[in-house]
Amino acid sequence: MKTPVGITKPVNVPSIIAQGECMSSIKCTVSIDSISENHKDSLDDCKNDEESHSHLYQYKDKVPIPVLGMVDDQIAVAKCGLDSVMSSVHINSQTNIKRLQFGENKCFKLHIGKNKDVCSENIIDTWELGSDNESISSILEMLDEEGDQKVLLEVTNEKYLGDVIMATGSNSLNIKERMRRGYGAVNQIMQMLEELCLGCYYFETANVLRTSLLLSTLLSNSEAWYNVSKKDIQNLEKVDEALLRKIFSAQCTTPLEVLYLESGNIPIRFILMSRRLNFLHYILNQPTDSLLRNVFEAQVDNPIRGDWVTQVEMDIRDLKLFFSFDQIKTIPKEHFKKIEKEKVKSRSFEFLT
Repeated sequence: MKTPVGITKPVNVPSIIAQGECMSSIKCTVSIDSISENHKDSLDDCKNDEESHSHLYQYKDKVPIPVLGMVDDQIAVAKCGLDSVMSSVHINSQTNIKRLQFGENKCFKLHIGKNKDVCSENIIDTWELGSDNESISSILEMLDEEGDQKVLLEVTNEKYLGDVIMATGSNSLNIKERMRRGYGAVNQIMQMLEELCLGCYYFETANVLRTSLLLSTLLSNSEAWYNVSKKDIQNLEKVDEALLRKIFSAQCTTPLEVLYLESGNIPIRFILMSRRLNFLHYILNQPTDSLLRNVFEAQVDNPIRGDWVTQVEMDIRDLKLFFSFDQIKTIPKEHFKKIEKEKVKSRSFEFLT
């Protein structure tokens, strides 16, 4: 992104609930629909306020991006300068800012771009619990008291919902984190295989554990990754290859193709293709006014290297699907999955041989 952008993200404290005799945080489940379905309503709210609407960030100068909310988080995207300040004012007016009383450090901004000469500071209000009465018997007697204003902390990367987002747009830290967790999953799988008496079901169980533990760790949210390089994919495949070598007790000189063919598995690069194509079918069947669909169409009209649309078009050519986006949309979901699986299996076998 050539234009420097300031991103402001207030984060609230997760709710705590009792689970048996222990206290545990509520597990948040988020789907892309939570943004897409509320997109039109958010834009309508912004249009009612002309001052707020004029400072909305325009993705590819085409799609207006309102303040987005996911579970208990909010994120505002704006260009550096006056737009960034107005965005902070708008998000503060739309939320109960008193929720920041548990820590202003949970609010930060992620600056995208090298030029920060015109990037102004973003100020937020803080609140704390206090009481005029020195002897209080209950927390219910405490009141919210406004504290000092704080400048939003600027960070270069942030981990959110399992993915590491970097200001540079690179996936390097995200891939390193996935590899670290992946090697932990490899050790866990091998420990389970050694402790269980599986007999002739050893390799079948190993494949099940590979899919359920390793791939879910390495590739969660991977269908939406963008700007994924060949090196990133190779680094993820190294973790998978390490597991296969341990399962077969194979030496380092054993060809990788043999490990995949003997185990009946396919390399991670083809699993990524499969996930992206299924996500493509989902996007194409979204309502035309959804945010997800609008961003997709903006990338189709103005594609650049590293865009998600560019990646999925390469997947279609590599798998020789010979379908246009309009044709993919009309194919029933289950039928498309069947076609896609056959193409992925055929292409991966061709690649390995």
